Amino acid sequence: MIQTMAEVTAWGHLRCSGRQGSGIADELMAYGNARGWQADVLRYARTYAAQAIADYKEYSAAYDKAAGFL
Repeated sequence: MIQTMAEVTAWGHLRCSGRQGSGIADELMAYGNARGWQADVLRYARTYAAQAIADYKEYSAAYDKAAGFL
């Protein structure tokens, strides 16, 4: 599923490339092939995942308290 979502997202970006000031397909491909940005994206994803887990725990506790489960 993730592979398909990535392909659809990439296709959408390529389909719109060069429109209204956006980069052309060659520029997008060069960016994707460049080194250095991947570590930043991975670091962000890990941080965001931890935040999402913390948010879910907070929501779940509040839900249980409001529903009278605790």
